[in-house]
Amino acid sequence: MDHSSAHRIISDYSPPLADFLRDTERAELERAGSEAIDRWKDSTLPGAVAPTELGGEGASLDDMITLQSVLGYFSPSLAAATTMHHLSMLSLVDFGQSTTDEDDRETVVALISSHAVLASAFSESIPGGSVFAPNMTGRTGSAGEDGAEATVVLDGRKAPCSLSHSMDFLMASYLDENERRAVALVPADTEGVSVTDIWNAPVLKGSQSEMVVFDHAQVPASLTFQNDDFDPDGSLEKAAYQIFGLLISAAYLGAARRAINELDDGGPLDDTLLVEAEARIAAHTSALRYAALRQTGARVGDADIADLLLTRTSLKSALADVVALLSRLRGGRRYSSNADLNYFIEVLHAYEYHPPSRVETVNAVRSQSTTGSFSYTDTE
Repeated sequence: MDHSSAHRIISDYSPPLADFLRDTERAELERAGSEAIDRWKDSTLPGAVAPTELGGEGASLDDMITLQSVLGYFSPSLAAATTMHHLSMLSLVDFGQSTTDEDDRETVVALISSHAVLASAFSESIPGGSVFAPNMTGRTGSAGEDGAEATVVLDGRKAPCSLSHSMDFLMASYLDENERRAVALVPADTEGVSVTDIWNAPVLKGSQSEMVVFDHAQVPASLTFQNDDFDPDGSLEKAAYQIFGLLISAAYLGAARRAINELDDGGPLDDTLLVEAEARIAAHTSALRYAALRQTGARVGDADIADLLLTRTSLKSALADVVALLSRLRGGRRYSSNADLNYFIEVLHAYEYHPPSRVETVNAVRSQSTTGSFSYTDTE
């Protein structure tokens, strides 16, 4: 992949976005307050994963791996942030396809067609906890007396939460008064929902990964859904997180490809080390595409989920190797003169911090191998 081929891929969906990404400096794309997310919102890509019958683009999972890799090549911030949108969009699509209420279906179509930006507030990693277990709570609010619409009152937070300054809605998971898992579609302008800037890392500032706080935020009960009703066996949630794993991995592989291209500036290079770095990227890209081919719909096998977690664990080690190889290859001259190269190398470190943690991965994979079943939440 190079600038020309990356531009061509995005152009198939949005020529204006492709031109913007190609012509805008990396530092501008990656800064806090970048226009990149707004430009993306104006394209067709917010509906890429949604089927055409719901107003989306109907992109295949293999197409999405390519798209997120290209976004990672141009702007890792944009790729990481929009991966979270796609995770939320998949939940919306699942609801739209399963509901028998025509009004609900029309609402889903309207959201997708309007390019609504969906942030993901499904859960937050806490020490000793699981990123897949909700830590927000919801309780019954007004019960519809005097014509008022029944509500659910949400309390908690999500940090970091990508797209926090551009979101139109949040898909948030919570536990109700009976400790049942549920999901709420929360309008971003809901009273009691606020955003606090917390991101101080040197990379990915353009992803708007800040803290979203829910302080007695009242959401219409009609915008909440019990997991037991629309996803009783957890299969849809498993499929969504599987796709998250594929797309976030693709984003970082695109960033790794950009780092290699920045390195190859015509100066002397050790071709052996360069090929070693390229081999790691190519092997894991192929592994992602193979996993995508095995997932043909809204269901995914437990063994396939475990296999992707193993692939992601391998990718963490592979990207660490790529960082080491590129650091040896760049030398002092490139280090002192190529800020983009340095930036993309630094970005690769961040892949380590995306869920699940190594402990969660080990527990879940070991459980699957011994019991034959997989759970993101039962990892103790």
